Amino acid sequence: MRRSQTALISAGVVLITGCYTPNPGRLASEAHHLVKAGMPLATAEERLHTAHFSCRPSEVGVVTCYRSRAHLLMLSSCFERIALVEGVNLDERIQIVAAVEVPPILCDSI
Repeated sequence: MRRSQTALISAGVVLITGCYTPNPGRLASEAHHLVKAGMPLATAEERLHTAHFSCRPSEVGVVTCYRSRAHLLMLSSCFERIALVEGVNLDERIQIVAAVEVPPILCDSI
Protein backbone atom coordinates (compact mmCIF):
# COMPACT_ATOMS: atom_id res chain seq x y z
CA MET A 1 0.00 0.00 0.00
CA ARG A 2 2.77 2.42 0.93
CA ARG A 3 4.53 1.79 -2.37
CA SER A 4 1.42 2.63 -4.42
CA GLN A 5 0.86 5.82 -2.40
CA THR A 6 4.43 6.92 -3.08
CA ALA A 7 4.03 6.19 -6.78
CA LEU A 8 0.76 8.14 -6.90
CA ILE A 9 2.28 11.14 -5.12
CA SER A 10 5.32 11.07 -7.43
CA ALA A 11 3.11 10.97 -10.51
CA GLY A 12 1.10 13.92 -9.19
CA VAL A 13 4.24 15.97 -8.59
CA VAL A 14 5.47 15.26 -12.13
CA LEU A 15 2.12 16.31 -13.62
CA ILE A 16 1.90 19.49 -11.57
CA THR A 17 5.47 20.63 -12.20
CA GLY A 18 5.06 19.97 -15.93
CA CYS A 19 2.12 22.38 -16.24
CA TYR A 20 2.38 25.86 -17.66
CA THR A 21 1.70 28.76 -15.32
CA PRO A 22 1.19 32.20 -16.87
CA ASN A 23 4.06 34.52 -16.01
CA PRO A 24 3.80 37.97 -17.65
CA GLY A 25 7.18 39.06 -16.31
CA ARG A 26 8.94 36.06 -17.82
CA LEU A 27 7.19 36.61 -21.15
CA ALA A 28 8.19 40.30 -21.23
CA SER A 29 11.78 39.37 -20.42
CA GLU A 30 11.82 36.72 -23.16
CA ALA A 31 10.27 39.15 -25.67
CA HIS A 32 12.87 41.84 -25.00
CA HIS A 33 15.66 39.28 -25.13
CA LEU A 34 14.53 37.98 -28.54
CA VAL A 35 13.46 41.23 -30.19
CA LYS A 36 14.91 44.73 -29.99
CA ALA A 37 13.60 48.01 -31.35
CA GLY A 38 15.50 48.93 -34.51
CA MET A 39 16.11 45.38 -35.73
CA PRO A 40 14.75 44.33 -39.13
CA LEU A 41 11.15 43.12 -38.86
CA ALA A 42 11.98 39.93 -40.80
CA THR A 43 14.74 39.08 -38.29
CA ALA A 44 12.37 39.67 -35.36
CA GLU A 45 9.75 37.36 -36.90
CA GLU A 46 12.39 34.66 -37.52
CA ARG A 47 13.56 34.82 -33.89
CA LEU A 48 10.01 34.59 -32.59
CA HIS A 49 9.23 31.71 -34.95
CA THR A 50 12.23 29.86 -33.50
CA ALA A 51 10.67 30.39 -30.04
CA HIS A 52 7.43 28.76 -31.32
CA PHE A 53 5.47 31.95 -32.03
CA SER A 54 3.28 32.37 -35.13
CA CYS A 55 3.23 35.92 -36.48
CA ARG A 56 0.71 37.75 -38.65
CA PRO A 57 -0.39 41.34 -39.24
CA SER A 58 -3.12 42.23 -36.75
CA GLU A 59 -3.75 45.85 -37.63
CA VAL A 60 -2.12 48.52 -39.76
CA GLY A 61 1.48 48.87 -38.69
CA VAL A 62 1.45 46.02 -36.15
CA VAL A 63 2.48 42.38 -36.41
CA THR A 64 1.22 40.24 -33.53
CA CYS A 65 2.95 36.98 -32.68
CA TYR A 66 1.10 34.27 -30.73
CA ARG A 67 2.14 31.16 -28.85
CA SER A 68 -0.30 28.72 -27.26
CA ARG A 69 0.50 27.02 -23.98
CA ALA A 70 -1.40 24.17 -22.29
CA HIS A 71 -2.34 24.86 -18.69
CA LEU A 72 -3.61 22.71 -15.84
CA LEU A 73 -3.60 19.27 -17.42
CA MET A 74 -4.87 20.55 -20.78
CA LEU A 75 -8.15 21.82 -19.23
CA SER A 76 -7.30 25.32 -20.38
CA SER A 77 -4.88 27.03 -22.68
CA CYS A 78 -3.14 30.37 -22.63
CA PHE A 79 -2.06 32.57 -25.51
CA GLU A 80 1.11 34.55 -25.10
CA ARG A 81 1.35 37.53 -27.45
CA ILE A 82 4.09 39.87 -28.56
CA ALA A 83 3.20 42.89 -30.70
CA LEU A 84 5.80 44.31 -33.05
CA VAL A 85 5.09 47.92 -34.01
CA GLU A 86 6.44 48.46 -37.51
CA GLY A 87 8.71 51.26 -38.59
CA VAL A 88 10.87 51.96 -41.63
CA ASN A 89 14.61 52.42 -41.90
CA LEU A 90 14.75 54.99 -44.69
CA ASP A 91 18.50 54.60 -45.24
CA GLU A 92 18.23 50.87 -45.92
CA ARG A 93 14.58 50.96 -47.07
CA ILE A 94 13.54 48.04 -44.90
CA GLN A 95 10.83 47.50 -42.32
CA ILE A 96 12.11 47.54 -38.77
CA VAL A 97 10.68 47.01 -35.30
CA ALA A 98 9.87 50.46 -33.92
CA ALA A 99 8.62 49.09 -30.57
CA VAL A 100 7.98 45.79 -28.80
CA GLU A 101 4.79 45.48 -26.77
CA VAL A 102 3.70 42.55 -24.58
CA PRO A 103 -0.11 42.48 -24.14
CA PRO A 104 -1.61 40.54 -21.22
CA ILE A 105 -1.58 36.73 -21.51
CA LEU A 106 -5.03 35.43 -22.47
CA CYS A 107 -6.24 32.18 -20.88
CA ASP A 108 -9.42 30.23 -21.50
CA SER A 109 -10.79 27.00 -20.08
CA ILE A 110 -12.80 24.15 -21.52
